[in-house]
Order: sequence, then structure tokens, then C-alpha cells
Amino acid sequence: MERSWSPDEDAGCSGAGISHGVRSMYSDFENPGNSGQLLVAIDINTLMPLDTFYDRMEFLIGAIRDCEGVLLPGETRWRARAETEAAGGIRLDEQSITAKVWTSPPPWQKV
Repeated sequence: MERSWSPDEDAGCSGAGISHGVRSMYSDFENPGNSGQLLVAIDINTLMPLDTFYDRMEFLIGAIRDCEGVLLPGETRWRARAETEAAGGIRLDEQSITAKVWTSPPPWQKV
């Protein structure tokens, strides 16, 4: 079967590249990243009452947390943030506070 598209051209509805068609945002500053997002908003009230949805989500979150070693998306960062805040935040020395972040334009900014 012959494809009518290539991974460099588009991905589904977003029009972005997929797989190797997305360029590195860390090493390729000359070309557009060819990345994209598709956001779908669903009015839950059209499917079920919100209270029912919240109850179902709490049940699902509980089931996930009952699995050893399984975390919810973002859970590691939320834990790290709580630990950092409990420790009084991130300590910076004076040199770090007064240092200039960029001494020249960042690599992605054309001059």
C-alpha cells in the first residue's frame, strides 16, 4: 500500500510532523520544529452529570494509586515541588541572583 503522506508533512488533525518528522528543539535552531498539538474540549455535562464524572475520576485515581510504582502524570513534579517548598525554596547565591542569563541573544533569536 502506498502512502499519500510522509512523516515530515503532517500528523493527523494538527498538521504537524510525527516521529522523525519533528525536529529537535535542542539542536536544530535553523528550521521550524514541525511540532503541533490538537486540543479537544468536551463538555462533560453532555455525557453525564459533573458529580458523576468527578466520582468516576476519583475512583480511577484511587485505582491508579493502589498500583505499586504507578504514578499519575505530573505526580513526580508535584512531589518535588512540595519538598522544595517545605525546605524553604531553592537557595541561590548572590552571584546566581545577579548574573545575566544571556550575554548575547539566545540561539533561536535571529539578529
